[in-house]
Amino acid sequence: MLGRRGLWSWTGNHASVEYLHQLQEPIAINFIRDIFMPTIYQIPYRQLPLQGIVSNQYKNDLYVMSEYGDDFDYYENTDINKVNIDEHHLVPWTFFSSEGINYLLPRIIINIQLNVSDIPTNLQSFITDLIYQKNLKDSLQYLNRDELTTMKNFFEWLLFDKPEALKILGENTLINNASYIENLINHNSPS
Repeated sequence: MLGRRGLWSWTGNHASVEYLHQLQEPIAINFIRDIFMPTIYQIPYRQLPLQGIVSNQYKNDLYVMSEYGDDFDYYENTDINKVNIDEHHLVPWTFFSSEGINYLLPRIIINIQLNVSDIPTNLQSFITDLIYQKNLKDSLQYLNRDELTTMKNFFEWLLFDKPEALKILGENTLINNASYIENLINHNSPS
């Protein structure tokens, strides 16, 4: 925990220091932690799947490709470090293969964290459908134990530390996702 002097030297404002001392200690600790040590949940980036990110079922569907082809092209041909999963490229998750979702998963997690107070619709549906939609659920099978643990911790962070995300997504959704992933960690994943 930062002493009075450490916080004083960082803020340079006596009123800010006094305000923090008046707060209840856990609130002050959380405030300091959020400023100095923001939590960033990450899993390693993956290679683009050889078959691309679109499910085979939809690759030859003229309607799907005419409607979403440019969006698929964006996801496949933009440097993964620059991909933004937001309202500009709304593609139903059912059109992605589980390998494609696994490829996008690191960016999905980052984009949720960057927009936690106003999670875009497609990322909301990712979270709410994760353990129910087959291709989303199957994408979790590609994660190793450490990555699954990161995912579980990520959902617990949304549940316990981000009330704005809790309001958007709902307590049951976040609890169910964390529990499902914990079950994968305990029963199905290699160490």
